[in-house]
Amino acid sequence: MKQITYLLLFLLTLTACGKTATTQQQQTNTSVEYQEPDWAMVEIESICDKDDWFHPSEEQLSDTLIAKLVDAYNCCVAWHSLYTDLDLSWRLWWNHCGEEELNDLKTAVKAMDCSMIHDSVMRGLAEAFQQSVIVAIMDTTSLDWEDCQDNFIGEIVNRYHISNFGELTEDEYFRQINYENYVKNYSQIKAKRMKNDSVHQQQLLQRINQETDFTLRSIYAMEYAHSSEDGPYFEDAIPVLVDVMLTRKYAPMLYDIWRTWRAMQCSHMGMSRDSAIPNIHYNALRKLVANTMLNHIQQHPDDLVAINEFVCLAFCDNINRYCTFPFGNQNFEEHMVMFPDHYERSGGE
Repeated sequence: MKQITYLLLFLLTLTACGKTATTQQQQTNTSVEYQEPDWAMVEIESICDKDDWFHPSEEQLSDTLIAKLVDAYNCCVAWHSLYTDLDLSWRLWWNHCGEEELNDLKTAVKAMDCSMIHDSVMRGLAEAFQQSVIVAIMDTTSLDWEDCQDNFIGEIVNRYHISNFGELTEDEYFRQINYENYVKNYSQIKAKRMKNDSVHQQQLLQRINQETDFTLRSIYAMEYAHSSEDGPYFEDAIPVLVDVMLTRKYAPMLYDIWRTWRAMQCSHMGMSRDSAIPNIHYNALRKLVANTMLNHIQQHPDDLVAINEFVCLAFCDNINRYCTFPFGNQNFEEHMVMFPDHYERSGGE
């Protein structure tokens, strides 16, 4: 199933890939709030019983396009949360945990309220998947969840793929995504990735602080994140990426910024299948970025690149314990996806 998930994300990326909310609307929309957690205090816990939903404002719900995208996001919340808790149950079984812990997890899954999904067909598919996961947590021989998940994912793709919103050409997609279309002599900047060039790093920080064009600021932040040979372990870049996201301004590379930040933050949370994986905290910033994108789309409903990036953000997996990588949790896969140069160099040494 993990391979199917990554294939869907890959297809979404290849195929592609309002009004700005007022201060009052942002205050009433819980999805835009973010408080930095105490990362040292996170524990292994369920996610289905947490409020990971996107709570739209009334203005957002009154816009047909935005309301559809919110449903797409919340369908993915249900899908990801249910799979993540099922994934946790497999580790509990592996560690020979008692029935009490499994029952607690089952109770958490039962607590998920799929009424946040407004589309009745999608809500029904989510609830069917939910019921199958409840059974599978207590009975590892039950495989009904696989068909339920496939049906749910299939319909999510059918309804929310970028082709449902318009025809996005590769030329337009790459025109907005490629950094060289924004930064003169970008190849010279890219050449300094992973070089530990302290002068270059200071220049990037200065540009980030002084640049008034938010797209350029976002690109410089991404280059700073890739400027160290430490790759995903370059701790200094984490607050820089967070600051960019907290600006609540739109740029076409916001999805990559969030996912890069998550890959770097994951580096400090443990790489074991028994580590605490605080998806609820990672997703708090995902929701904030999603809200920023929706505000932009509401103002620019014909921006298919922004719609595609929103859908990719929604579709992106939680960090799970089991994945295609044979050792450790999914953090390793995220590192290799977001920092390929780091692992290509490591593999060649």
